[in-house]
Amino acid sequence: MKGSWILGICLTVLLLSLTAHGATAGRNADGALIMHTNDAYTYSSATRCTTPLARPATCEEAITRSDKAVRPVVWALMAFDSLASPAVTVVYFGLEMDEVCIDPAEISWSWCSPTGVVPSQVVSAEWPGDGESATVGWRVAVTQNLFPFLYMRIDEELCGEPGAYISTSINHVGGYAAFIDDSNPPVEDRIAQFGTVRWYEQGSNDCPVAQAEACCFEDASCMSLLAIDCETQGGTPYGAGSTCDPNPCMLPCCLPGGICELLDEISCAAHGGIADTTTIACDPNPCSQPSRGACCFGAFDCEILSEWDCAMLGGTWHGADSPCLPNPCLQEPRGACCSPTGNCYLTTRWTCLQLGFSWRGAHSSCVPNSCPTNWEKQPAPSARAPLTWGHLKAIFR
Repeated sequence: MKGSWILGICLTVLLLSLTAHGATAGRNADGALIMHTNDAYTYSSATRCTTPLARPATCEEAITRSDKAVRPVVWALMAFDSLASPAVTVVYFGLEMDEVCIDPAEISWSWCSPTGVVPSQVVSAEWPGDGESATVGWRVAVTQNLFPFLYMRIDEELCGEPGAYISTSINHVGGYAAFIDDSNPPVEDRIAQFGTVRWYEQGSNDCPVAQAEACCFEDASCMSLLAIDCETQGGTPYGAGSTCDPNPCMLPCCLPGGICELLDEISCAAHGGIADTTTIACDPNPCSQPSRGACCFGAFDCEILSEWDCAMLGGTWHGADSPCLPNPCLQEPRGACCSPTGNCYLTTRWTCLQLGFSWRGAHSSCVPNSCPTNWEKQPAPSARAPLTWGHLKAIFR
């Protein structure tokens, strides 16, 4: 069972490494793996994961300098900003260290778990040495900020010169570090912030800071705010890394033909629309309606339509505000219309295409007959009702 759990961790990390790019940020976004030590701590196997000395009050208060040469202890901690609500089931990361002063073979180490259940692990052959990598997973998600998930005790005396260090880093096998959460499917959040403990000089931690994100209000306006401030002001936060440019809020989008749909700014532009920032709803329709005019289908059928609708139905539009009385369709130019058998008829373009024949152009003549034979019949331009017998008699008389 334990082996299958470890295999599951490896497969999860592999699959996420192939699909994580462009994914939505999860609960563990913008987290860090920092380092902490405390020379006041005396090692005890019973307290190595639970001693209060292992957990600073804030990331900024983590201790990154040790002057202890004999059996010093350092911890690696999961760190998130003060507004985060983490849920970590897997950490994928690596270590770097000065192996001149620190012999990895003389490091005692272990994983820590908030439930007391030993987590599963996959580590590289020389772990925990310089450039080594690890994957560690918990069956129950770790939800504590500044949780010390790894402790290391150096069992040999360090050299007395400044420069010795231990740092968290990327997983050197995969080339990145990440937290994986408890979602289904799980969400991977990359780690780009790490920490270093040094001996006899100050180390450093790259601490997470709460970032402003896009906040959408009922009027579709967007402001860049901290998530807590967004919710306090009645808005909806869009998540870590989101911005107000382009506006992610749902706006009335005026599409061709005067159609209104609620879309974000990018989707609106992609559909050829224009976002309407003067209102928040599509009912009533805020979009300007296109001009309407006479639309001819053949030599008889006239309907008042917009230019867009006329074109979509395969008709011929006669301009804005043009009437159907008198019927402009009767004035449409005729031309040679060739049947597949080579016969030639004088018809309008629409009528010719409705029959599936080939139109030779306005005012083209059937004398002499220039229609080719044995060409493939063309499909009708629209699914409108078939021509009546009266239409057909008018065409061929």
